[in-house]
Amino acid sequence: MDSLLKRLCFGFFCLVLFGIPIMTVLGFRTSNDTDFAKFEKRLKNPLPQWSWNQAGMKYFFSKLELFVGDRLAFREDLLQLNADLNLIMGRSSNPDKVIIGKQGWLFLGNGFNETINQYRGITRLNEKQLKSLKAYFSDIQDFTKSRNIEFLILIPPEKHAIYPEFLPDYLAQKGISPLDQLMKNKGNLNIIELSKPYYKSKTCSKTLLFYKTDTHWNQYGGYLGYNEFMNRLPERFTKDHIFLYATDFKTITCLVDRDLPILLKGGFKFPETEPICTKNLGTTKLKIKNITTNSDWVDLNPNVCVDIFKRPVVKNAQKKGKLLLFGDSFSNYLSNYLNNSFNEVIYVNYLKTDSLILSSILEQYKPDVFLFEMVERNLLNPINMLIPLSKKISSIPFLKFHNKSVISGSDFNSQITNVTLGEDGIHFKVLDSDPNFILPKSNYPQNQVIVKLITTVPKQTTVQLFYLTDSSKDYSEAQSVRQKVLAGKQTIYLTIHDAGLLGRLRIDPGKDAGDYIIHEIELRE
Repeated sequence: MDSLLKRLCFGFFCLVLFGIPIMTVLGFRTSNDTDFAKFEKRLKNPLPQWSWNQAGMKYFFSKLELFVGDRLAFREDLLQLNADLNLIMGRSSNPDKVIIGKQGWLFLGNGFNETINQYRGITRLNEKQLKSLKAYFSDIQDFTKSRNIEFLILIPPEKHAIYPEFLPDYLAQKGISPLDQLMKNKGNLNIIELSKPYYKSKTCSKTLLFYKTDTHWNQYGGYLGYNEFMNRLPERFTKDHIFLYATDFKTITCLVDRDLPILLKGGFKFPETEPICTKNLGTTKLKIKNITTNSDWVDLNPNVCVDIFKRPVVKNAQKKGKLLLFGDSFSNYLSNYLNNSFNEVIYVNYLKTDSLILSSILEQYKPDVFLFEMVERNLLNPINMLIPLSKKISSIPFLKFHNKSVISGSDFNSQITNVTLGEDGIHFKVLDSDPNFILPKSNYPQNQVIVKLITTVPKQTTVQLFYLTDSSKDYSEAQSVRQKVLAGKQTIYLTIHDAGLLGRLRIDPGKDAGDYIIHEIELRE
């Protein structure tokens, strides 16, 4: 590592001394505006306007450096090199995304649902959020119970909650987290919380449960989650329970790409310790197809995990029982164990889309078991992101904002430019990570307000709606609802449960630079 660091530092010195002047000139011919916006999440700084007076010349040269810097050839490569050098030297080029821990460990930063602040007890669920989260799961439990479906909730913990000893010392203090709040107030909900079995495993075995340089658990961590789930099921489902031990996992070290260095735009592959299951989980090939595209059945190796975001369904002719799993990326490392324990497993990402209703999915597949897996950090105010149990939205709009009036009567902040009215809606360009616009003032229904928004976004992002009330006349996180959206066109519903709305609604259309369209905005009740 020392030799590599010396070579990198020498190469970087030569690049600064000789290469940058040459690349700056080349950059004017090779730099691409589209690639730049995609990589930098903003538009290039324009050429400043020249003026012959003293103030104008001073302004020109102060902005010229930004103009030239944005057109530097190989800019992306240089930024990647900067991220890699920082990582090697134990520094993060973006601590909001990734925190550098001890002994090569990396952790997710506060830029993702205030993950660290949740762990430290700085960010908690307020009373309304906790009540809404519990009500959502309780409604599902009542629905599944009436149809004789076993319903369980599995919450994978955050890596820093299991390995706090590798956090920087100034972050290692734990407080009451949203998960602690939910477990304390869970009532009769069947929630599987993994801290105890994870701590027990740490005490008894040196086999790691999480990747050092990734946000996810590894094969062994996923197995312990699966094992706790199977232990909670009634006996009629446990016949095909797969029993493994830490000794059944061989630990290897290899150079791999993991998500945390990638978040920093790093290019190096870092050594990663990974436990690999050495036992064959099944004796015959499984069958897999895609739910969305209704593809043909193809063979699946029983030891291979599946990608739940592709909405697969897996069949195993040797087993019994049907499992419906709602989950996130942590479910991928559950899948190879589940596929060998049930006759059929249907995988669905729990993030809300306009077409999916949970009750309809349960009625369609009629599972014996419904497992809802949600990683700990997503417990913070997730209700508006989740697929609803049933459709409780009026088909008649209370108020429809006409696009022309939105353009003329809304306040767009400086991060939104080029606002124009097209045949299909309001077109605009987002420059940076904090765009928003405030809608014209309107009258609101007396009960809950549901905002229907049809939008087109350039990539996966989060739409957030802020509102004002009689008791609080400031836009704040506490008075907001948010929902993740995928790239492209879609319809979303953002529900405000507070009464006494006043003033104007504020919409943050997304956090990434690019071209956006607002096709339609309606208020419903």
